[in-house]
Amino acid sequence: MMRLIGLYDPENRRVHVVSLTDKMEFIPTLGMINTSRFKNLSYGDTIEIFGLKFYIVKPSLYDIINMVQKRTQTVNFKDIGKIISLLGLKHDSDVVEIGVGSGHMTLSILYYLNDGKLTSYDISENSIKYVEEIVNMLGLNKNWIPKVNDIRNGIDERDIDSIFIDIPEPWTSIKNIYDSLKAGGILVAYIPNLTQVKEMKLNMEKAGFVDIQITETIERKWFIGDVEMRPEFTGLLHTSFIVHGRRLHK
Repeated sequence: MMRLIGLYDPENRRVHVVSLTDKMEFIPTLGMINTSRFKNLSYGDTIEIFGLKFYIVKPSLYDIINMVQKRTQTVNFKDIGKIISLLGLKHDSDVVEIGVGSGHMTLSILYYLNDGKLTSYDISENSIKYVEEIVNMLGLNKNWIPKVNDIRNGIDERDIDSIFIDIPEPWTSIKNIYDSLKAGGILVAYIPNLTQVKEMKLNMEKAGFVDIQITETIERKWFIGDVEMRPEFTGLLHTSFIVHGRRLHK
């Protein structure tokens, strides 16, 4: 993977992710920067850019995803960890993603793959091209196979470890999805409303999925002061439902 660094801005408390190519690169949050300037720097060093002081840090997955422009409705940060664990993702997993959107889950899955493979389907060539640019910039492309195709035409892959789907009507291709999974394979779907959840559950049962569960993740920040300690009055509550199930039989 191409080496990445993070530029931590202490004033705004944010990290700008930079790919070290030793060339001029456009950093969406900063502008054009000659990345050869960072060649001999280490984590913890400081550098001045455009009159501002930055610290060199190792970027986290959170930092990487946070730099991605939200072109469509995205999988929220609070749901990504839950989805990754439900997919049973390992370094050598063979995964299919249906619906790339802005690429949040694409990057998250690729971040954990080393010897594995992620095949991503989307009907939008523009979405694929946009995410492909980011994947290439981050050096994650060796494990990624993008495909512009309507999932209703079927999935080419077989014996898949897990499948993640985030499209408006995920149940329309449920039989294709079931047939593509290996025995013990897992499906995880990201679905915004309960009417869709009910339709998905019924179709998953008809297709043969077992151990179907529906969950949501609630996030609430806390304020800790010298005297007062309480939850914040506002928080990020419902985003989408996470529906997952398993193919049990061969």
